[in-house]
Amino acid sequence: MWNEPLPDAGADIARLPAIDVALPLRQWRDALQHGLYTEARLALAALVIHVCRRGHGGLLLPPTPSIAEQVRTLIAAQPQRAWRSRDIEDSLGVSGATLRRHLAAEQRSLRDLITDARLAHAMALLYSTRWPLKTVAARAGYRSTRSFSQRFQQRYGLDPASIGNNR
Repeated sequence: MWNEPLPDAGADIARLPAIDVALPLRQWRDALQHGLYTEARLALAALVIHVCRRGHGGLLLPPTPSIAEQVRTLIAAQPQRAWRSRDIEDSLGVSGATLRRHLAAEQRSLRDLITDARLAHAMALLYSTRWPLKTVAARAGYRSTRSFSQRFQQRYGLDPASIGNNR
């Protein structure tokens, strides 16, 4: 972005004097009010650079996904897999106790995350394919069409057979 290294982390961003960011904020506001969207983007970029130069380079980094988000992403990649806690622990490089502690702090359970990912995958399949319900259930990690339908109805309040292009 620029040739100078970022300074060490600055004080709380809320403590930046408003006068330091007034000009780029005004330029951004004025550009938006006049429909000058390219200029608005440039003014916003200038504001971000200004704040980064004050030691808040973390603005440019995406937030670290929570353990629950990491678990859900992992499961969503292979929803049909018979997931065990050990598989997830190994994939994330954490112990079982650490995984459970982090999930408890986020008020999530491994079972709920697996169910969420599988049912979301099933919903996508129901809308995007013409596969029979049995195939959708299997692709979403359910051995039984009946248990899949029950879970789906509990979660979404809909009969999966009535959704999308399913036959």
